[in-house]
Order: sequence, then structure tokens, then C-alpha cells
Amino acid sequence: MKHTTIASLQECEIIIEQGLQTFIQVGRALLTIKEQRLYKATHSNFNEYCKERWGFTQQHAGRLAIASKVADIIESEPIGLHLPQAESQTRMLAKSDNPVETWKEAIERSGKEQPTASEIQNIIQMNKRPIKVKYPNRYKEKAVKQILLSGETYTFESIGKASRATQTHASNIWKACRGKRGLAGGFKWEYIN
Repeated sequence: MKHTTIASLQECEIIIEQGLQTFIQVGRALLTIKEQRLYKATHSNFNEYCKERWGFTQQHAGRLAIASKVADIIESEPIGLHLPQAESQTRMLAKSDNPVETWKEAIERSGKEQPTASEIQNIIQMNKRPIKVKYPNRYKEKAVKQILLSGETYTFESIGKASRATQTHASNIWKACRGKRGLAGGFKWEYIN
């Protein structure tokens, strides 16, 4: 192994040893070790390295790495925000479409420099788009009848089944049944009452 690789690994390990409480720096060091494959100096894979060297599960190492990325995003904004001081805060912020705006809003609404993960979660939930209401599938509603040009008919339990059987797009069959289209797939179609 190259001397520079071992030196880089040792430098990152010092940060982790000294800063197990400073999760952002630990996450950055872990990212460097993973991305530069520095773990190969002592272990065959990153997960094994994390578990044997630090007692971290793969999930925990991933959370720390995500925390450092979220902190980097917040830090890159020229708005003078305090960085989150708990990994749980960054875990919540990582679920946001816009971590910087969510962090700013959580600080404003809570009136604290360090809003809790729960307060951040509430902000994210408030800012989510309304849930789209699911309507019944119009292609499963009613049985349909396919009418060939010869006058022969075939029945199907639903538009979806007719679509699959005839390889005709379901929306075209639906339009033909509703009179918005003459033919679909070269056939006439009607609902069966």
C-alpha cells in the first residue's frame, strides 16, 4: 500500500477518534475513506472496516455520511446559519426537498438556534404537498363488449382485461365506450350494462 494512502487513512482515523461526538467531521472522514478506498489498507471492504475499526453498522456510517453532506449544503449557503449539532437533526433535514429552507424555517418557528429533530420533522410535514386522492380505476369499473366489423362480439370483465387481451391501449377503449372515439384498435366498443 502506498505511504500516502496509509497517511491519509491515519489522518482520517485521528479525526474519527478525536471527534466521535462531532458527527459532521466524522461523516466527512468516513466519506473520504470510502470514496478514496482508504479502508483497503487494512480491510477488504468499507462495511467490514466500519464494523471492526469503529463498531459502526453500515446504517450508522451512512447516517453520518448523509449528515456531513447536509451540513455541507447548509454551510455552502451564505446566510450565516448555525450548523445542526445533532445527527438526528441532519437525518430529518436529509428528508427535505430543500434542507437549507427547512432549517431556516425550523429556526424561525422554534425561536431556537438548534431546533429539535421533531420540530424539523413537523416543518417538513407542513410543507409537503397535499396527498393526491386516489380515484377508482376507470378501467376496472365495468364490463365491456368488443364488436368486430363482422358483427361478432367478445365480452371482457373490464377495460383493463380487454386492453391486455387485444393489445389496445386502455384509454382508447375507454374513449370508444364513452362515444369520444369511433374505434379503438380497429374495433367498436361498448359498456355492458
